[in-house]
Amino acid sequence: MGQTLFEPPNVAGWQLGRAWFGTGAMLARMNFAAAVAANQRFNLARSFSATERAQPDRVLNGMLQRLTPAPYTTAETNEMLTYLTTGSPWTGSETQMNAKAAGLARLVAGSGEYQFV
Repeated sequence: MGQTLFEPPNVAGWQLGRAWFGTGAMLARMNFAAAVAANQRFNLARSFSATERAQPDRVLNGMLQRLTPAPYTTAETNEMLTYLTTGSPWTGSETQMNAKAAGLARLVAGSGEYQFV
């Protein structure tokens, strides 16, 4: 994504904030997040404790703690909860976690709030 690890362009480092942010870079980061989440979906699902799996809001809070994005609005949080609960009723089963954890990680990592942490 244009940044070689431990090799900044000069002694000042890489530009931060909106200066380095563009549509191509955003798309590259979203695609990278999707690939990582898809490849690690079973590990993502297993990383949640039985207590976290019990309720979809606990799964969401657990994911947000793991990825530490900037705060979301209530509307955005509700949309992510809607993603988790769409389809069958929430059970927190292994199958449900395998299906939803990777998608939730993509939603968080692909959001603007996550990009500007």
